Amino acid sequence: MIDCPRDFEEIDWPENGELRYAWYWPRLTFLPASPFPLDFRGGADRDRTDDLMTASLFFIVSHILPANHFQLDKSDIYLYIRFTALTSKSRHISVKVVLFWYSFFEGGGKMAMKWQSLGNGLQARAHESRKFGRRFDRFMRGRYMVDGKRRFVSFGWESEWVAAERARIKAEDQAGPRISFVEFCQGELARLKGNALKGEGPLTLKEDRGLAEAKAREEEQRRQKEEKEAITFDTMFKEHYIPFVTAEGKKSVAQEESLYKTWIKPELGRRPVKEISPLDIERVKHRVAKKRTDRTTQYVLAIVRRIFNFAIQRDLVDMQNPTRKVKFPSPDNARVRFFTKEQAQELIDNLRRKSTQLAEMTEVSLYSGLRWGEVAGLLWADVDTDQKTLFVRDPKNKHSRTVPMPERLVNLFISKERGGAAEMIFPSKKEGQSTWVSKTIKRTLDEMGVNAGITDPRQKLSFHSCRHSFCSWLAMEGVPLHVIGELAGHKTLKMVQRYSHLAPATMRAAVALLDQPGKPEQKAKIIPMVSAV
Repeated sequence: MIDCPRDFEEIDWPENGELRYAWYWPRLTFLPASPFPLDFRGGADRDRTDDLMTASLFFIVSHILPANHFQLDKSDIYLYIRFTALTSKSRHISVKVVLFWYSFFEGGGKMAMKWQSLGNGLQARAHESRKFGRRFDRFMRGRYMVDGKRRFVSFGWESEWVAAERARIKAEDQAGPRISFVEFCQGELARLKGNALKGEGPLTLKEDRGLAEAKAREEEQRRQKEEKEAITFDTMFKEHYIPFVTAEGKKSVAQEESLYKTWIKPELGRRPVKEISPLDIERVKHRVAKKRTDRTTQYVLAIVRRIFNFAIQRDLVDMQNPTRKVKFPSPDNARVRFFTKEQAQELIDNLRRKSTQLAEMTEVSLYSGLRWGEVAGLLWADVDTDQKTLFVRDPKNKHSRTVPMPERLVNLFISKERGGAAEMIFPSKKEGQSTWVSKTIKRTLDEMGVNAGITDPRQKLSFHSCRHSFCSWLAMEGVPLHVIGELAGHKTLKMVQRYSHLAPATMRAAVALLDQPGKPEQKAKIIPMVSAV
């Protein structure tokens, strides 16, 4: 038993043998058994250390190697072991060990054929039984000197190399002359010798493989970078962005897909994301603006911006968001018109003749201020007829709220057959929640003639006017604006300022407070300070 050098290739192995395996166990813990009774009560002397090493070797030979299907003959093996951190506790041995198993052959034993020199440091040894073609299979190795030390390089079995080479040529569909295994080994050995003489490049096949792996990693990184730069906007949208927002449960997925298909894909779909410039996005902007409102244009540009932000944040592309240099329109979508209570009732009655559900959804919006999506998403668990409240979950502004119901809505929900807590009150004909306002409502409004001769979209009455009417009716009754904002779920007070002109009586009453005669000033009573003695 000897201490093994750091690199097993530095060992001057016997020529009539072969390095077969190298194993490393970071930690072996076991209980030595007979025939090695050890006394662990003694000090840490050399004899005790030798006993530990002997017990460790016996354990490896008797248990570890056979368990890994290695059949050893103790008469013809060398075991080179390097022990580190050798410790013992409670008769258990813990050892870190590196094992090099080197088989050598004597006197006609198994594979006892000697190495044959092929010139220039190349050697071959024939297998004792396995044939390759008409001759015995050969194991090739080379040897040369580096800094006065002999270095061995194993090239492997000829049969294995030829099989791998044929598979490679077939996979790469190569033509032309082929080299033999001997020619390959001679070329590799000459290259390694040349590296040793020049003092640069790999000196072993292990180092060569390391360089090849590093080169492969660099090539893979370069390929991934090229793929990032070549990915098209359409691929980014369909294969990355849409699956992500769908998994997140975003409610506007269908609407975004529709706007993308109509306005964005024709201009940007086939373009590599990396090549899209602010000018390209300006073309999308002008294309939408010619046929749609500023609000639609703003929405389309917002989708483009979100797609770029998604790709940049996840390192799918390496660039700045080009929408940063595009000016978004700032539409004024504030609706001025609202339903009178007579028009609202007429709308409900006309819808009831076509669809009871649409009539009820319209009535809920008119008398609670809920948006279409909020009404469509109501569950029976959200309706409390005892407390006369509706719970609005996951609304547009992300802040759930509780809305009180007037008696009219309480009676509406009591009259309906109550379903399970998780059931939708107004289910869609298709699976899931309805995301688009029914066209039946627009047709009914057209039949009523409420939008006749009006071209400004902001002046036309629609389903969203139900919510606007709710806020307007409250403002006309003198309800404070901040209360209206809370009921409607507005983010800021600015969004309810549009209703301030509907409460002139409230504003006049506030100003009238200045006309009231002032109260006489009360003089403060002065209390003299008495110093303590």
